[in-house]
Amino acid sequence: MAMPWVAAVSWPWLVISVLPAKMLFWSAGSWFGHHPPGFGGTQRLPPRLIGSMSVAKELLYTGRNVRSDEALRIGLVSAVHPQESLLDEAWKIANRISANAPIAVENAKTSVNATMELGLEEGIELETDLFSECFDSEDQKEGMAAFLEKRKEKNFKNR
Repeated sequence: MAMPWVAAVSWPWLVISVLPAKMLFWSAGSWFGHHPPGFGGTQRLPPRLIGSMSVAKELLYTGRNVRSDEALRIGLVSAVHPQESLLDEAWKIANRISANAPIAVENAKTSVNATMELGLEEGIELETDLFSECFDSEDQKEGMAAFLEKRKEKNFKNR
């Protein structure tokens, strides 16, 4: 199963090898530096991650490092927290994700990741197909039952 990765980084620098996580949480004061071309940086950094070809080109062409506050502003990281609470905050997000039906999380990840490769109509078609797959699952029925019964606990089986 292709569940999302959550990475908490409190190092003074970060290499592009953790970028596939796509959900990065940094400690205040961390900074990002990247590998030169040949290690996947030119493919991972552009709009696939930060959404701006212009900013990606500037970072790749100049080799400029990015501090945590700028990384948050340009969308390179999901959040910046004090180092003392970084792991707790990352765990909160990971736990919120894992509380959801695995099939729904995996299909959401598949659909979001496909946005860079598909046109809008194809993306909507994929999303509709994946939604239908979720709606036909045992997990959807369990989630709906928990909602109607006002239960917090859900017993998802990834089916």
